[in-house]
Amino acid sequence: SITVDDATGYGPGDTVLIIQMKGALIDTSNSASFGTILDYRNAGNYEFNFISAKSGNRLTLKNKLTRGYDIPEGVVQLVRVPKYKVGYFSGGLTCYAWDGAKGGVIAVHSTISLILVEDIYVSGRGFRGAAGFNATNNAAGCAQNNYYYPAVSDYAALRGESIGTVSQNLIKGKGNIAAGGGGGNSHNSGGGGGGNGGAGGHGGFQSDSCNATPLNNGGVGGAALLYNNAVNKIFMGSGGGAGHIDNAGVAVPGGGNGGGIIIIITEALQMMEELIHANGDDAGICGALNCNDGSGAGGAGGTILLSYTSIEGNLILQSRGGKGADMYGPVVPG
Repeated sequence: SITVDDATGYGPGDTVLIIQMKGALIDTSNSASFGTILDYRNAGNYEFNFISAKSGNRLTLKNKLTRGYDIPEGVVQLVRVPKYKVGYFSGGLTCYAWDGAKGGVIAVHSTISLILVEDIYVSGRGFRGAAGFNATNNAAGCAQNNYYYPAVSDYAALRGESIGTVSQNLIKGKGNIAAGGGGGNSHNSGGGGGGNGGAGGHGGFQSDSCNATPLNNGGVGGAALLYNNAVNKIFMGSGGGAGHIDNAGVAVPGGGNGGGIIIIITEALQMMEELIHANGDDAGICGALNCNDGSGAGGAGGTILLSYTSIEGNLILQSRGGKGADMYGPVVPG
């Protein structure tokens, strides 16, 4: 049996997806190894089951679980899977955006056919991009090059979200958190891109106004996560890191959100020139005439799983990372 926060939407006979979103163990040393995954543990584990009985918020499953799950540390979701003979979707299909505890996943089972007249999409609904932060301190300093800083520090920006977590004492800095992009360090370096099946891009170097040799202290791109049939884990796209900003009055856009997870099981898939997409979001744009502080990075593309026997129409899938934001405006020569 599993106890959920709210069992209102579940009932006996329902198909459910059990999936663990987080829980990986990462390196937290102040070194280039920061954020490296030491043990995936049960992060990315998933399986289907059926509800046989319900009592309040307690749901009894028909079958024994075949995989391990870390509750509550691993942030495990129970996702209801609608089941159809013929599924016909004319208004588009999506899921709630990930909020740190739930969302970001859609799964559909159709025993005969699934007809898509509009998009199925979870773009930007995966792991969250880093929130923007303004140090409002022009004396934040140059050449800050540590892999982590505490939440109160002006020396670095926040990282994108991923399958690992760190304490508030390690929450900022250029080091990536598993596939989450690192935050830009002072002075004005860029955030690192989110990763998933591939690694995220590296954040831009610090500002030349530091009048020093160019320094690579931008956010480290999120790591590529493990995908193979033997391990059989799936993940949402991780968030992009934020850039280092320290000028008063400047807007503080952050990194882009990653894409979510789509699972479709059917015999016949009919595509009416629509898309199935799980793209990462672009980083936020400051919108001012002068955006010469560090910029945020894009979120990673999500994950799409399809099981079908036949297909009609063009199968168009997208799972691409978002774009890092551009910086522009005058920069003091250096």
